[in-house]
Formats: sequence, structure tokens, C-alpha cells
Amino acid sequence: MTRRQIAHTLTGFCLLSATAVFLLAQGPGDQQEKAPSKDKKGASPHTKIWREIDGKTISVVYGRPYKKGRTIFGETEPFNKVWRFGANECTLFTATGDVMLGSVHVPKGAYCLFAQFNEKNEWTLIVSKNTTQWGAFTYKQSDDLGRTPMKA
Repeated sequence: MTRRQIAHTLTGFCLLSATAVFLLAQGPGDQQEKAPSKDKKGASPHTKIWREIDGKTISVVYGRPYKKGRTIFGETEPFNKVWRFGANECTLFTATGDVMLGSVHVPKGAYCLFAQFNEKNEWTLIVSKNTTQWGAFTYKQSDDLGRTPMKA
């Protein structure tokens, strides 16, 4: 899969800027498939991306939201509020070995990814130990594994 195809698949999905270099570096081994969707109308199709890096499989499963003409940042998603990457269920990040996401040491296992951003376009990636929540409505900072600054 080419870098352009990957970028097209993830258009409008801010996780691209946080993890693209880590997960989707150009070269052989990039994988993508549609994951089973609980959204029967297909309004937010689910996608799984994964990559083998140094013998570890790293994957992300997310609902791909559509912008639909909306202004997302600052309107649909208010500034300074924890935001879910993707649509519907939390975006699931899984690694078969320990990895680093920015400054956060992530032990092998499954985690949910969230973000927080402000008017200055300063972003924070949030790695949560709670993998069962829907959206960010019940997000609790006490579930955080860690936070790290990121560029979007």
C-alpha cells in the first residue's frame, strides 16, 4: 500500500498525524482491512491498520468518521476537551510487545487512544487503559496510562 493510499484512507482522521510515522512508515508490511462494524448504515465504517515493527505487531482499530461539511475542531469538538479519535467505540491500539508512543512507555496489550487540543493547535495524545468505553463521554483521567505532546 502506498503512502498516498494510506493518507487517503485516513483523511479527516487526526490519528494519522499522531501515529502515521510510527505505524505507517512507507515500505512493505503496511496492512489494512475493514473491521466488523456495529454501525449498520455504514456512516462511520470501521477500519483496522497494522504493521510489523521489530517483530512486534502494532494495530489500530477505529471508526472512520466523515466530516460531512462540519467544522470539527472548535465547533463539533470543543477546544480543551478530551476527544475520541475516530467514531463510535474508542480507537483501539494494540501492541504484541512494549512500545513507545512519544514519551509514553506502552506495555504490550490493548489501549484506547484519545486526544486533547486547544486553539493554538497544541495536541496531547492520551493512552487510556480503559478499552471498553464508547466515545469519550465517560472518559476518566484516572484510567490514563500516560499523555504525550503530539503534532497534528
